[in-house]
Amino acid sequence: MTPLSACTGAETTACDDAIKATLKAPSTYKRLKSGERRTETMSRRIDYEAVNSFNAPIRGSGECVFNSGHAYWYEDRT
Repeated sequence: MTPLSACTGAETTACDDAIKATLKAPSTYKRLKSGERRTETMSRRIDYEAVNSFNAPIRGSGECVFNSGHAYWYEDRT
C-alpha cells in the first residue's frame, strides 16, 4: 500500500465520492488505506471505515476502477 500523498488528487476524490455514494452516513467516511494505482487495470484498492444507520462503526474494502473519466466502486463481498 502507498501513502495517500502518492495518489493523484482527482483519482482519490473520484474514488472517495463513489464510495460515499454507497454509504448510509457518507459524512462519517474515512479512508484508511489507498493502494498503488494499477496501470494495467486502471484501478486501486481502498480500505475505509464509516458508521452504519445504527451508528455502529463498520469497515469496508474493495476496488475502485477508472473508466472513461469515472470511478466505479466494487465492494469486497465477505
